[in-house]
Amino acid sequence: MNTSLPRLVTSLFLIVGSLTLTSPARAGDAVISYQLPTPDLSGITAQVAPGVAGCVAGCGTLKLVAGAAVPARRQGMLAFSAPAGTTILSAAIRLRYRTKQQTVSARLQSQIGGRWVDGQRLRSAAGSTATVTTGKGASAVAVTLATDGAVPARSVRSENENMVAVNSVQLTVRDASPPSVAWTAGDPATGTWQRGALCGAFSARDTGLGVAHVEYFVGGLQASAQAGPGTRLQPSPTAFDGSICVDTTQLADGTYGTALTAVDGGSGGNRSAAVSGLARVDNTPPLITYQTPTDLEARLPVAQLMATDAASGVERVAVTIDDFPAAISKLGGAMRITPAAPLADGVHRIAWEAIDVAGNQTLGSELFGVADVTAPVIEDVQPQGTTSPTAAVTARAVDVGAGLSAEGWRLAVDGVDVTGAADVSTAGTITYVTARAWSEGEHIARVTAVDKSGNRAVRTWLFSIPVTPAAAPTPVAGREPLVVVSDAAAAPEPVVATTASRPQLRLHPSTRRVRAGAALKLKGRLTGSDATRVRIEARVGRAWRLVVRVPISPIGTFSTLVRLPAAGSYDVRAHAGETVSRSVRLQAR
Repeated sequence: MNTSLPRLVTSLFLIVGSLTLTSPARAGDAVISYQLPTPDLSGITAQVAPGVAGCVAGCGTLKLVAGAAVPARRQGMLAFSAPAGTTILSAAIRLRYRTKQQTVSARLQSQIGGRWVDGQRLRSAAGSTATVTTGKGASAVAVTLATDGAVPARSVRSENENMVAVNSVQLTVRDASPPSVAWTAGDPATGTWQRGALCGAFSARDTGLGVAHVEYFVGGLQASAQAGPGTRLQPSPTAFDGSICVDTTQLADGTYGTALTAVDGGSGGNRSAAVSGLARVDNTPPLITYQTPTDLEARLPVAQLMATDAASGVERVAVTIDDFPAAISKLGGAMRITPAAPLADGVHRIAWEAIDVAGNQTLGSELFGVADVTAPVIEDVQPQGTTSPTAAVTARAVDVGAGLSAEGWRLAVDGVDVTGAADVSTAGTITYVTARAWSEGEHIARVTAVDKSGNRAVRTWLFSIPVTPAAAPTPVAGREPLVVVSDAAAAPEPVVATTASRPQLRLHPSTRRVRAGAALKLKGRLTGSDATRVRIEARVGRAWRLVVRVPISPIGTFSTLVRLPAAGSYDVRAHAGETVSRSVRLQAR
């Protein structure tokens, strides 16, 4: 079959070889396989000449055109290239050929240094099939059909008389140039403490078979980033940019050597020089030791916290109590945690966050309670004992728990609430200054203090204003002595109760004999009556005169001081309502 030159060129470019990567013979080597026929043009080039045609039906064939004259030194060529940057170690070519004309031969050629060099010549008048090896050191190999001498027009009667058909070409190539690699961002070997996945961006380059993958080593761990597919003549891309990570959570905390390398397209191919460094790994969060407050009544309880980290060290600790930042102070290796403001009774939550230098975080929380069950202490009550008629009544209270309640004070004198007229200070004192002088005799003061938790304290005490009777006449022997008392009108002597069911009033002195002008204390008790005051009376002649009115305590007791101004005998008694005590005789010497 005859064909024109345009159709010949079209046919040659349709019958090209496919490119596949097979297992290499050694590191850095690869096999490039061209299987014919195929529509893939990668790596195949074709040349034609007048009288030399190709197969239109999709086969890798060169042949002389029947009936066409071919000058001497003419050839058609099918060339098969190795990947750029590689050298052919050997080429195994499987072909069929027939050369009926004596001046026609099939030839193998190798491209070395940019020039084609002739190799083996194949001739067979009857036709032959063979696998030939050639191409060592070449960058490409070719199969040609050439004429050494001219072929007359009528000497070739059939296209199958002078032809060569290529079935396959296997190129074993070597990439002797290792790739290169470098970090472009996020080099994990920074020398700083890191945790979790150590990741970085890299850029790898190769001029031969291309970069197949990049490997990253940290200690005994390895990660690999695989490059995508290349072209038909470039099994792997010549440029590979990406990122790679190693999960260090499988390593113990510490310092490890690192290495980043690239491997080219040969199976176990050339490896780049390693980019090495050191990585400091800390994947363990800080350890927290917490000690709850022991004083659960304190408004500002103190807790203790200790944060330790054996690798990178603790960088920051934050503590809150009820979601408000707490005060932190160092105490040796521990931290003292104090609320920013006094706490109310109830349950409170302390929470902490500790972060080490590598960024590991420890979160935790605990509950603790505050319960104030201790009442305030009332102290420094005044006046006590004998005092002046204008003495101020004061008391001071101290509370170590919730603190005093300003509205919790109550002060009563002789059963009368005087809180409204008293002065309450922020220092915990209450002061009452009487508008009128205290009456002579004994008085009862009662103060109540309440803290903010409702705990109550009560204290009662006595103070006395001395009773000063008027001067008494000198007692006359054989007559009943007189006691001159106040100017109160003499009262008729009441009937003393005798039945057990009626109120009873008793009076007794602290002593019956004193020096003239000295004072003594009269005490007594009233039972069975709701009277709040008792009259102390003295006999003057045959009448009883009032000396002083004395308040009665809630438990029915009363007392007062009286002074015997002159030597002699004095008769005194107590009088409450209709109840009268027995009289008591006192002596002044």
